[in-house]
Amino acid sequence: MRFSIVTPSLNQAAYLPACVESVLQQKTQNVDIQYLIQDGKSTDGTIEWLQNQSGLAWVSAADGGQAAAINLGFEKADGEIFGYLNS
Repeated sequence: MRFSIVTPSLNQAAYLPACVESVLQQKTQNVDIQYLIQDGKSTDGTIEWLQNQSGLAWVSAADGGQAAAINLGFEKADGEIFGYLNS
């Protein structure tokens, strides 16, 4: 089974590392986690932090707010179960 988790983010550099770590630590037998971060063009160091994370799927592009960011992430998701976690 595959879970797709999207984290919408805008200027959340202070919180995003803990959020990402909490998702990446979730390990369960027979479950694959696809994790996508949809950033809204942050200006607080978020993009620089994301650039230094290997193996993390993320996009930084202007969007129409939190709901739009979640939907953009879901468009890329391919899991059987979708969810989102705010940073």
